[in-house]
Amino acid sequence: MARADGSDPAMTERADSLESSSTNSTFDRQMLLPCTATAESACQLVDHLSMLNEVLFWAEIELRETPKTCGELSLASFANKNTNIQNDAGKTSRAISLFLSLLKAHACIYHVKIHYDVLVAYGRPICDVLKCSHSVRALIIDIGASVVNKYVGDALCSMERLDLLECLSVSSCHELWFSLPKVIRIHSSLTTLKISELRLRGSRAQDLIAALKENSTLKELSIHGSVICEAGRGVFADYLKINTSLITLSVGEDDVSNRNCFNWIVEGLLPGTDYNLWHAPLSNNDTLEELGLPFSIWKPEQWADFFWIAARKANLKRINVFVHVTAHRKLPTLCKVLKESGAEEKVLLGTYFVRHDVDLMYSKAFSDVDMFCFGDRLGQFVCLLQPFTHITSIRFTIRIGNLPLASSVASYIQATTSLQKLRLTLYGDESDPEENTDTSWAEIAGALSLNRSINELGVYVDIDYGDSDEESNVIAVLYREQIKRLAEAIRCSSTIRRINFGAGHSVAVATFLSSFSERVTDNYILVGINICGTLSTESAQDCFKVRHTVRRNCGLVGRAAQFIQGLALGRRSAGALEQVWRHAGLLEELAEQQSLSVAEVTPIVRRGLRSIEGLHDFMRLAGVVQDTVVCETRQDGRTQLDTLNEDCWRLVRRFLVLDDVVQPSKRRECQ
Repeated sequence: MARADGSDPAMTERADSLESSSTNSTFDRQMLLPCTATAESACQLVDHLSMLNEVLFWAEIELRETPKTCGELSLASFANKNTNIQNDAGKTSRAISLFLSLLKAHACIYHVKIHYDVLVAYGRPICDVLKCSHSVRALIIDIGASVVNKYVGDALCSMERLDLLECLSVSSCHELWFSLPKVIRIHSSLTTLKISELRLRGSRAQDLIAALKENSTLKELSIHGSVICEAGRGVFADYLKINTSLITLSVGEDDVSNRNCFNWIVEGLLPGTDYNLWHAPLSNNDTLEELGLPFSIWKPEQWADFFWIAARKANLKRINVFVHVTAHRKLPTLCKVLKESGAEEKVLLGTYFVRHDVDLMYSKAFSDVDMFCFGDRLGQFVCLLQPFTHITSIRFTIRIGNLPLASSVASYIQATTSLQKLRLTLYGDESDPEENTDTSWAEIAGALSLNRSINELGVYVDIDYGDSDEESNVIAVLYREQIKRLAEAIRCSSTIRRINFGAGHSVAVATFLSSFSERVTDNYILVGINICGTLSTESAQDCFKVRHTVRRNCGLVGRAAQFIQGLALGRRSAGALEQVWRHAGLLEELAEQQSLSVAEVTPIVRRGLRSIEGLHDFMRLAGVVQDTVVCETRQDGRTQLDTLNEDCWRLVRRFLVLDDVVQPSKRRECQ
């Protein structure tokens, strides 16, 4: 039962025991290294990420290098609401103790993300540490329990260097509204505020807008539409009229607040105008390149007029139109106008849900398709997909015992060269013929192995394992070989960089992770993994192996990006650039993060590599010499390293990278 002050005695007891045990934990001596970060060098923690993360993993927390800024680290929850890691309390407490100790001792940790479950269980000690932090600049926090909100509010007000604040799943949090206006007023460093889930009423909404008016540093704001509506007409519009710092505004909506809040935003941005007068400013603008608008602001005929204008505007590259499901009946008319006007390659209309026909599949305004149909109808539609190369993302729901359907989908997967994102739901039960299911799994796995375009894959296995636990376990074992085959196909793919895998039975999750984690350290493609399901202690360890590989690959891409941008030019970033160049998947990821094509990023990477090709540059970066290579003269007159000509050294460099040279110092250079 909660106390009068709103705190939970169980949580308080857990927190007290955590604080008393943290000073005695074994990692204090063995793992908690002092912060050595300087303006020129990264903290020594970067040499021990694997060891530290092996402990943090059991609280579903990860320590990472941040990709954009050299030397900065992040402590982030990677917890998933659909994932349950079976774990003993001791490992979790040890992980949280390390988390708190790192926050206390390391000024190099700038970014923190805290999941709801962690905050509920350990909110007070976490907030106490955050209150004393002088380094954390970005905080993403999942607030949902009032028992810890008062601690969160105090912490937020004390974090004097806070630059970014994002609150997740706060809904109608009554405690947070009291602290938030104060945070907005007092933090002169705050430039990004994301509270798109926070719903406020009456005077509370007015207090928040009043605080926003007093803030002159915010550049990005995400807010819920209910706050705008509850504050009253003109209040938010007045804020927009006087604000001179805001660059990006996002408004979360619901069915009630959508039209009113959008109209009042217009009043602030374009005083004296209404929906109908948006045509003129948008049509006459010659600098805007990307635009996102809800379909509800105009009638279909007004959209038609705008599309004809947009088709002729060279500066306007992309228009995202957000169409609510209730307006889908108007899509045929919209698609017809887009094709006639020539604007369909500029406009995206979201996801096309295929139910009864594929009449709109031709429209290039749809790049994402959900095949929301089943059985024979789905099989017929799959055979029609191949010519539609503008489709880059698709979802299939397949009964694994339906061999003709599985074969059709497998044929499409194998043949397509334009599909980049694939989502599969594979379902079935014990009544499916074993021969059919075996063949279906084999064909789908084989198609994934042969595909050369998919870079993101989602698979959910939904098998009815029977009513009893005994029957369930027997059927689960029968599917092990099929899931192993699927995991091996995904692991060996030369293009799949991001994976989402889920299953309703823990055996399926364990089987996938066990197979996928084999030799996963050889994988230099994977940059994202998300697992949904129950993880035993053993499968959790397999999951850690995979996440370690993901973290390594992401670190390589991040440091390579820093090198080509001139932000870090030392050994670690140069070595990362070499690794990215050697692995096509990482090169593609680098290009995507830089908003470039592979063809565009390739010469940039080559220029970077040329700058470290020479003998003296290489040896200097490797830490072997301070300036140039000079060898003592040999009595026998044989060729030495410093007398090699460029051609000979270039041949040597084909088989030599910076990581092959043992580092003379344990301390890592930031650059």
